[in-house]
Amino acid sequence: MMMRTNHESKAYTLNAKSYGLQEEPVLIDVNDDADLVYWAARFQVRVAELKNIVEVIGNSVIAINKFLQAKSA
Repeated sequence: MMMRTNHESKAYTLNAKSYGLQEEPVLIDVNDDADLVYWAARFQVRVAELKNIVEVIGNSVIAINKFLQAKSA
């Protein structure tokens, strides 16, 4: 059995949630530089911008995704 990396597992959880499967929401660990770099790249924002968004919106990937989609609309 192939093990998923931490980020692959988080991406899988986000994908599962978007299809209505029962998974825990994905949270960004702001104390983990690798997590910040990963999610900043996924959202195509700078790490500093992601940190600011987390301060306002919280660290839920789903909430941040909705915020960024609304912002770009």
